[in-house]
Amino acid sequence: MKKSLFFAVLAFAFFSCQRNYLLESPDSRIEVNVTVSTDGQPQFSVRKDLQPVLNTSSLGLQLWEEDWTRSLVLKEVTRSSHNETWTQVWGQQTVVENRYNEIALRFKNKNADNKHQLVIRFRCFNDGVAFRYEFLGDNDSLQILDEKNTYRFSQDPQIWSIPYNALYYEALWEKRTLTQISDTMSSPITLEMADGSYICMHEANLTDYGAQNFFTDTVSNRQKEI
Repeated sequence: MKKSLFFAVLAFAFFSCQRNYLLESPDSRIEVNVTVSTDGQPQFSVRKDLQPVLNTSSLGLQLWEEDWTRSLVLKEVTRSSHNETWTQVWGQQTVVENRYNEIALRFKNKNADNKHQLVIRFRCFNDGVAFRYEFLGDNDSLQILDEKNTYRFSQDPQIWSIPYNALYYEALWEKRTLTQISDTMSSPITLEMADGSYICMHEANLTDYGAQNFFTDTVSNRQKEI
């Protein structure tokens, strides 16, 4: 049985320390670099046109009885590519191109039993990046308490977001810099970078899974991460 969660992020990724696994978009403008830290923590960072978008950022999940943020051992890496088009019923485009390169990293947990393993799957498109968690094995009683995803931006972007405590979903958006935000933000959020480019962070395929919210954390006196 396979249970999967899907998170879509318009950005890019790579791991620090030890061996790096580079993933490029089909046009080679976006780079996702993935690795595992010395304590077994999955990490990623992103570049576009050789310029940093995300600095080294951590990934992982906290289960009810197991910590899948550290002590992970990489067992297998697989790569693939995909290119197709499909026609949507309504929207700005009639025909949508679904073209990406993919890398999937399968992990075991040194501090957990052998009932399941974790796959972190990255897809790199010409206009963004997505990643997905997949648990393999006996997942009937799997209880996920928290996501430990971080997004450490190389700049202090302007952010448009809906307040978490809004009375209705279509509330007025607020614009603040990342360092000015101290409360929770509802998904999606839009970021304007210093070079005039934009990033949208959102999620997809929430089958039997709670919606995602964002909050900031202080990295240093002058830097925050999402």
